Amino acid sequence: MTTSFDLIGEDFSVDLRAIRRFLDRANADETTGAIDTEVRLTSSHAAILLIAASFEEFVRETVRAYAAQLLARTSSFSELPASMTAAVWERSLFLLKGSKYGGQSFDRITAIALSKNIAEFCLNEDKSLDISTYLAFNERNLTIKEFNEIMRRVGLGDYAGTVGRNQRFIDHFGTANADKAHAEFVVALNGFYETRNEVAHAIGSLKASGPTNIERFIEFFEVLEAVVTKDLNER
Repeated sequence: MTTSFDLIGEDFSVDLRAIRRFLDRANADETTGAIDTEVRLTSSHAAILLIAASFEEFVRETVRAYAAQLLARTSSFSELPASMTAAVWERSLFLLKGSKYGGQSFDRITAIALSKNIAEFCLNEDKSLDISTYLAFNERNLTIKEFNEIMRRVGLGDYAGTVGRNQRFIDHFGTANADKAHAEFVVALNGFYETRNEVAHAIGSLKASGPTNIERFIEFFEVLEAVVTKDLNER
């Protein structure tokens, strides 16, 4: 039976395959096989940014789906992870403060909705509310620290540790054990975002990641998608 995690993972995989095809077409002229330097640079920059955007959407959608699963499977509010209910409370209060009560730009509609979340979900313990928006967000790049933080909100503490020690990553990195694979996972994800930030702050420069390097990123995220999807399907 196909699960929501399967569908989310497949969407991410489709994006990665499309980025791979995009690079293949951009890096070689169909008639002469000649490489257009400007096209190569632009496509390289675009590919890195597209991979980052697709990965972050994959994680957000995964968190939404896992939160919905938790709400459906638990019989009482007290069974939900404490980190999940606390995250809804904290995010709602943060956004409520941003509605600028008392000012000319006060957003009354948003304030009412946020107040309802706090009152109905957090205080009255009403599990029927859709609170995924208050869990599935990221305001920074999804480096290891931020990846762990967004997953922690739905009770998956140190999820990078769980994922990075998976046998698929031991095989992918060719390491001797799970701890070394996790170390390589940390380096790989953080390293990708270092590259992503270099691109974002240097659009138009002559520096770009080569096709081999970008293919390495794509393969890394393909393994990550497979590991996350399988792990969540088994929970």
